[in-house]
Amino acid sequence: MKFSQEKLYKINQQYEKLVEKFQKNEKKLKGTIKERDSLKLKTIVLINKSKTVGVATNIEEHTKTCKVCNQEYTEKTNLNWSCRTHMSAWGGTMWWCCGKKDIN
Repeated sequence: MKFSQEKLYKINQQYEKLVEKFQKNEKKLKGTIKERDSLKLKTIVLINKSKTVGVATNIEEHTKTCKVCNQEYTEKTNLNWSCRTHMSAWGGTMWWCCGKKDIN
C-alpha cells in the first residue's frame, strides 16, 4: 500500500510539472501570436505608405491568418480545403475543408 501511495505521489508531481510547463508554453504561444500580428500590421502600414509615395512593391495581396489553425494564406490560394481542421461535414468521398479522403 505504501509503495503504491509513493508511486501515485510521484506521478502526481510529474503531472503537476507537465501542467505548469504546458501553461508556460501556452503563454509563450499567445505572446508570439500577438507579436506576429503586430508585425503583420506594421508591414501592411509600410506597404500602404510605400504605395502612396509611389514606390513599386511586388506584393500584390496581403497574407491573412486562419483564426482556427493559424495557417497563413492569400485570397488567391485559399480553397475550401485550405484549413487543417475539419470545419465542414463529411462529403461522402472526402472532407471538403481539408481534402482528406478518409473519414478518420
